[in-house]
Amino acid sequence: MLNKLSIKQKITLGFSALGTLLLLACILAYIALTQIQQANDQVKSVAVPVQRAADALQLQQLELSKLLAQAFSQNAKNELEKEQQAFLSLLQRYQSQQNQLLALISEKPKLQSKLQSAIEQSKNLATAGKQLFASKLDVEQRRGQLSQATAKLAEFKDEASGAMLDIELIETDKQRQLEEVAGTGVRIDDMLFTLGNNSKAISQLSATELTQHQDDMRFLLDNIRNNYQYLQQQAQGLPMDELRERYDGAMANVTQFLASPGTLYQVQQQKLSAIEKAQRSIVQLNQMPMKSLLHFKSYKRAQKSNLSIIKMLRKQKLIKLKAWQLSWRWCLLVLGHLFPYQQVEQCLAH
Repeated sequence: MLNKLSIKQKITLGFSALGTLLLLACILAYIALTQIQQANDQVKSVAVPVQRAADALQLQQLELSKLLAQAFSQNAKNELEKEQQAFLSLLQRYQSQQNQLLALISEKPKLQSKLQSAIEQSKNLATAGKQLFASKLDVEQRRGQLSQATAKLAEFKDEASGAMLDIELIETDKQRQLEEVAGTGVRIDDMLFTLGNNSKAISQLSATELTQHQDDMRFLLDNIRNNYQYLQQQAQGLPMDELRERYDGAMANVTQFLASPGTLYQVQQQKLSAIEKAQRSIVQLNQMPMKSLLHFKSYKRAQKSNLSIIKMLRKQKLIKLKAWQLSWRWCLLVLGHLFPYQQVEQCLAH
């Protein structure tokens, strides 16, 4: 069919085909380049920032875990309060980073589902961390209360002992009776000394030892009470009203601290409960970072997979562009074969 055409017609047809192919190649190349540019923009604006934000989030979580581990071994109240403020500040930045990351992947449901699991673990981390600080501060508060109560008990015990020892200073002509009463007072003082020494061990008792120790102290208080009743019988007729008043007031406070209601034992029990809560919190926290890291790794694997897909698409677009370039060159070669250069030159010269 081409043999029936004149050279002029062949040249016109050839250049028309060439122009059409060139226009088509340009359009396809433009589309491919646009898609490549979109893929690049997606990598720069989404994939890379999301990857960096996830890495920063994971690093902050490790810092939170480290801070909580340090807080568990801390016993100074001032240091605990400083570490609590640092924890809350870091937690606020951590939550802000989470919100930024969620905003970056708002249009990627698969990544959102992966990240959501890590965020749930992070919320548990925040709750357990706050509970740890609350328990540790409660422990230190109970220790302070226990120390103050022990000091107060020692004051009341010394006051009661002083009243018993001052019996021998009473001025009376009943010396034999006074000596017998003073001897009973010395025995009460000895028992008060034992009571004071035993009370110092309360802060070291475990939960299982508290009840038995308090029963022993009550038994000792009953012995002191019986001896004091005997002393009162012995001291009839002696001017002991002031000493009785001092002793009764002091012993009422001693009984309140040790027997009824037993303030020292109550505070120690509260301290032990707070220690137990802190231990449960740290055990929970020791398990959480590993779980959360696993969720982050799962999320990062999904993110890397998404990034690989974007890169693969970009590579495919480049391959298509090169294919269109090769096709265009092949078409030029075919046209060159159909319309030899000499024929074109002769026609142009004509």
